[in-house]
Amino acid sequence: MPIEDQTLTSEDSKQIPRYIIDSSGHIQKNPNYQSKSGPMPSAPPPYNPYGAKQLTTVSSIEDQIAISETTQLGAPLQFQTALNTFQSQPYVDAFETKNLDGGTLVDGLSNVFQRNEIPIGLISKLTEFKGANFHYKVDDSGSMTYDSDLLITDFCDYMKKKVGYTSKLYASRWQDAEDRLHKSIELLAYVPTGTIIVSVFDRDYPGRRITLSRRGITPEEFIVQAHNMISDFFNVQPSGDTPIYTNIKNMFDEADRTRGSSDRKTNHSLLTDGEPNGGPAEIRRIKDLLLSRNASLNPFTFLGCSNRRQDYAWMHEIEEVAPFIAAVPDFRDEQMEVYKDQGPAFPYSRGMWLLCCLAAAINPNDLDALDQHWPFSKITLENLFGRGLTESEYLSYFDNHPNARRVFGPDYNLFLKLSDSTAIPSVRLFQNTLKARLSRDIDDGDDDSEDRDVAIAEQAVLQSRRSSAAMWNNSSTGTRAYDGYQYPPPDNSACCIIL
Repeated sequence: MPIEDQTLTSEDSKQIPRYIIDSSGHIQKNPNYQSKSGPMPSAPPPYNPYGAKQLTTVSSIEDQIAISETTQLGAPLQFQTALNTFQSQPYVDAFETKNLDGGTLVDGLSNVFQRNEIPIGLISKLTEFKGANFHYKVDDSGSMTYDSDLLITDFCDYMKKKVGYTSKLYASRWQDAEDRLHKSIELLAYVPTGTIIVSVFDRDYPGRRITLSRRGITPEEFIVQAHNMISDFFNVQPSGDTPIYTNIKNMFDEADRTRGSSDRKTNHSLLTDGEPNGGPAEIRRIKDLLLSRNASLNPFTFLGCSNRRQDYAWMHEIEEVAPFIAAVPDFRDEQMEVYKDQGPAFPYSRGMWLLCCLAAAINPNDLDALDQHWPFSKITLENLFGRGLTESEYLSYFDNHPNARRVFGPDYNLFLKLSDSTAIPSVRLFQNTLKARLSRDIDDGDDDSEDRDVAIAEQAVLQSRRSSAAMWNNSSTGTRAYDGYQYPPPDNSACCIIL
């Protein structure tokens, strides 16, 4: 249907919100709301395989309302803002289609979240993509035919139907890349993005590509169209080499030409399974390219598709030294890493991993920090989960975190009160020390040193804390003892922090 036939009438433009929020942050269903497209099908409740030790998460608006009634804690402000955005007239109008309202969008997205066990607070991460372009570059080298870590049984429904019965246990890396795109599209369908490009490597000629456009169609129509186009795109056999530097540069150059003088963002992703053709020398060039780009307009995500963690260790080092960069391996590897860094109380689902594949690069202080050494603040956890936490719940998370008491324990009150852990000096010291060490390692071609560098950064925090305490407890100047609860001490003067 031509776009001009999709003009919204004044009657269409009247938005009655599906959900309303009272002055205490409690969400309720609006009794006056009626959907333009009928009720959304319900999804099964999420399954938690890790036991009661984990913090409880909710993946639907209905579950959020229920747990809010139990705890008497309102929804975090960040979640309230996102919910109101999805239901707002400008957001709905950006889809340029009739028979669509904010309630339908929220219910459809809530259904996808529940089906994938995504914490409902993460809808706030999707609002950041309004109007933004996407470019997915897919490694089509010969090694992409090898096995990945993705089990065939973990395919999305579309891939299960496409592949049918097979005796294989693991998907190929090529199938892994296709599966991620199918899953991502079902989330992006509910966001009025710009164009979405999927392409393979440019070599001596431009690589094959498809362009997904949603203009004038509903999210459900877009999902069907995108699934079919992505499926056709992957119906070839990958072969060739791995010219990563050239292709990343081409992506940035194309994005800069397309945006012109505007500030339209392009979210770039590279789905690949290993090192570039040029080895360590090319990796250094990639690091320099990512450091020199316009980072805020060109966020970049490495999506590792290999079943060998060492194949993408270099990507994880680069993400630590360049801004707005994320490196997300397959779910099983990342799940183990998050468990090691966040502890058993943190609920990490395949759905949270999927959101990280989409949005970690533009969320460095939470989604991209899931596999980092420091604990999250209470407010950050509440924003991620989309619900308020009691202090006893947060204390359980903090005490089960592998590094919280041992390294950051004296700062507990700051983690409890501040909105972002990176505002705490000890966390910044750890970050800066690790970043400097990893940047040097990339220049030296050393991919296997991250654990050693983490230990050095940890010791920098502990040593700085001891130095600060010694200076604060100075009998000759009459200063009182360092109390161990605020770092640096509240009146700041005698504290020595190495930043």
